[in-house]
Amino acid sequence: MSSATQEVQRQLPIADPAQYRPGRTITQWSPEDPAFWRSTGKKVATRNLWIAVPALLVAFVVWQVWSITATNLKDVGFGFTQSQLFWLTAVPGITGGTARIFYTFLGPMIGQRRFTAISTVVLVVPLLWLGFAVQNTDTSYGTMVAIAALCGIGGANFSSSLANIGFFYPKQEKGNATGINGGLGNLGVSVVQLLTPILITSSVLAIGAGQKKANGSEIYLQNAAFVWVPVVIVLALVAWFGQNDLKVASTPFSQQKIIFKRKHNWLMTWLYVGTFGSFIGFAAALPLLIKTTFPAYSVATYAWMGPALGALARWAGGWIADKLGGARVTILSFVGMAASIIGVTSCRPAPTRAPSRASSSVSCRRSSSRASATARRSARSRSSSGAGT
Repeated sequence: MSSATQEVQRQLPIADPAQYRPGRTITQWSPEDPAFWRSTGKKVATRNLWIAVPALLVAFVVWQVWSITATNLKDVGFGFTQSQLFWLTAVPGITGGTARIFYTFLGPMIGQRRFTAISTVVLVVPLLWLGFAVQNTDTSYGTMVAIAALCGIGGANFSSSLANIGFFYPKQEKGNATGINGGLGNLGVSVVQLLTPILITSSVLAIGAGQKKANGSEIYLQNAAFVWVPVVIVLALVAWFGQNDLKVASTPFSQQKIIFKRKHNWLMTWLYVGTFGSFIGFAAALPLLIKTTFPAYSVATYAWMGPALGALARWAGGWIADKLGGARVTILSFVGMAASIIGVTSCRPAPTRAPSRASSSVSCRRSSSRASATARRSARSRSSSGAGT
């Protein structure tokens, strides 16, 4: 916002101080004005931020619920291949990433409060569908893919949430605010991967019949979806009645589309593929990868750790970016990622290789030589015995 605009807004009387109350539309907003920020702006922005955080966290839960659900489908009788199961964890990422393009522009057009509430409550649809689908092993793979695609819209909430919260804060605090929102929101990945293995074993929470595993134990896969439905509804209501719409941030698409012509937008897009794309891609595939490749290890014990560290690092990264600058932090992030990849690949245990044909031949010749020597010794022993007789 320009200094001239700020000056004009300072000269305008505040016609309706009640506009800053929860659930109202704010028509005058000057976060770069220190006096306004101290007296009114900071309190309003903080309230909107801490309502956005749990809403985004649950959106990530819905987005990544398939990362754990897919690991249990074969156990209860679904006849999907390993490739099909990995696709069920990947489809939400595809639809979520694509839907983010549209969600980014819808927030300013519809209003921060309205869009947060609407984009949260619609997550009830894939949750209910998933809860019923996993109770019937005759559910087709195509149906499961459709449900996974709808769960992906939970990931789209990320772009609208961060854009909405960014409007409330002055430039010098945007990094910290979006870091808190994005970082704690990202914890939804760890939450769903940590809690789902516990929830699906609870008959108390179950709505519907359980599913039998090969070992005779019973689980309730529908709990992974149904338990979040009331949470989603409550958070949508809290957003509707507790947040604010910023009239000054309302922008039609015709004015927003200029971003497609800016080269830095495309540069940041490619950088984001490397950072967040790696985070969510690895997080989605890791539980199934652990189960199929390292069956001796517990998915519930290890899968959530990486996403949790990533989410907390994001929170810290926003604060650091305000101090050092976003470009420097981005470079440091890529250096850290490269070092991590080198560390992981260098610390892998060496694969156990079968003996080569040459070594097998040598081994066979040695065995034959030992057998021949034994036979000769036995023959000499018999000859000696015969001579003595």
